[in-house]
Amino acid sequence: MKKGIITLIYLVFFTISSFAGCIYTKPLTVKEVEIGNMLSWETSSENNNMKFAIQKSMDGKLFENIGEVKAMGENEEIADYRFLDIAIGVQKVFYRLMQIDYTGAFSLSHTVLMNRATENTFMISSMNSTMTDGIFTFEVKSLKAGSLNYQVLSAEKAKMLKGKFLIKKDINTVNINLKELTNGDYTILLFKNNELEHVNISKVPRDKMPKIDYVVKD
Repeated sequence: MKKGIITLIYLVFFTISSFAGCIYTKPLTVKEVEIGNMLSWETSSENNNMKFAIQKSMDGKLFENIGEVKAMGENEEIADYRFLDIAIGVQKVFYRLMQIDYTGAFSLSHTVLMNRATENTFMISSMNSTMTDGIFTFEVKSLKAGSLNYQVLSAEKAKMLKGKFLIKKDINTVNINLKELTNGDYTILLFKNNELEHVNISKVPRDKMPKIDYVVKD
C-alpha cells in the first residue's frame, strides 16, 4: 500500500437556506494536533444564536455532545470559533455542529470525518450525513487521479449495488443512488487499486432525515 497521511479534512457540501441562524465564512474543519483534534469554524453573521454544541461519533450514526461553545448571539462581524477534542489514540472519528438559538430551535452542520493516519492515496473526507433518503453524497480526497470502484453491501453483507467513478487528484464529489434499496443499514466499500475505504450509512424515510441548515458565503 502507498502511504499518505492526511490530517486536514474539510467540508464543502452545504444546504443553503434563509432560515439559518448563522452565515459561515469558513465551514467546520478538523485538524490533528499533538494532544487531539482541533475543530474550527468562522461566522460573519449570527441571529439569535445562543451556542454551538459539538457532537462526536465513532461510527457516523450515533452522535453525542462532547462540549459547547458560547455563541455571539447577535453579530454582523467575523467571529472565529475553536474547540479542542482530546482524542489521543482514536484513529477515526466523525464530528458535526449543532447550532442552537435562544428559542431552543437548532440546526445541524454536515459531517466531517477525521482519519488521524491513513496508508491510502485516497480517503473519504466529508459527507452530507451518514443518513440518506435516496442519494448519498460524499467527498473523496485523492492524491492521484484514477478509477474508483464501489460496492454497496447490506447489513447481511449481500452485494446490493456496484459501480465505478473516475476521480481526479484533489477533491471529488461522489453521488451514489440508493433510491431502489429498502430502508436499512448499508456499508459502502471504495476500492482503488489495492486500497480500501469504507463508511457505514443508513437509508431512512425522508421524515427521519436530520435537520441540516448550513449557509456558507465567501
